Amino acid sequence: MPELPDVEMFRREAAKALNQRIMAADFGNTKLVKASRKDLNEHLIGKAFTTATRVGKNLYLAAADGSGLAMHFGMTGSLQYTGAGDQDPKYLIFSLKLENNHKLQYESRRKLGSIHFSKNIHNHIAEQDLGPDALDIKKRDFLEKIKSSNTMIKVLITDQSFIAGIGNVYADEILFQARIHPRQKASQLSHKMMEGLYEQTQNVLKTAISKQADVKKLPGKYLLPLRKKQGKCPVCEGNLQQLKISGRTTFFCPSCQKITK
Repeated sequence: MPELPDVEMFRREAAKALNQRIMAADFGNTKLVKASRKDLNEHLIGKAFTTATRVGKNLYLAAADGSGLAMHFGMTGSLQYTGAGDQDPKYLIFSLKLENNHKLQYESRRKLGSIHFSKNIHNHIAEQDLGPDALDIKKRDFLEKIKSSNTMIKVLITDQSFIAGIGNVYADEILFQARIHPRQKASQLSHKMMEGLYEQTQNVLKTAISKQADVKKLPGKYLLPLRKKQGKCPVCEGNLQQLKISGRTTFFCPSCQKITK
């Protein structure tokens, strides 16, 4: 599933389309588009997006009058800014044709995710049950939230109402880099471990963005390139183990990530 680094890449793609008037909006018969052709034609055609904003794993495109689109990318969604001669994506869901003959195109192989239209995108953002963006939250606020929770740390940091942007995959990397067991209770972390968790949240997400969210390009001591069955820890070379936490597969190193009390 696209997480914060992936959606930041999509935001940068969307930014290429800013200040270009929208000439047409095309979509097929899909439940992903939560907007009518009437609304799109009336409120977006002829206008241009002036801002592309990411909050966690969500992308918001807004015109000068505040109307716009809210996008979530589900399991396999992506956003591409394509040229006039480029072939349409194979699993195209939604396409905006721009005055420069480029297109902003949303595709999703598994047809999951959503595209909402709102007459006031800022109000739409405020109505979502989202915590602060993982790259924006201040250390003091992060530590206060952590120490007041008795939830398993993996569950907590993937709760979008707690902190927005971290999903199942990057949570594994953050916890590995912080040397914290995914089943560790948040309230049982020492102050030093909490600070380490905050720092690694920032470091991992910024590193992933710098590598264009390409797992294969991550540093050699990162878990994600080896996050698979029979994978080896990049630090101690021991076997990685798997757990099911809230129904999602979690990878960790039992030697490097021990539960503390």
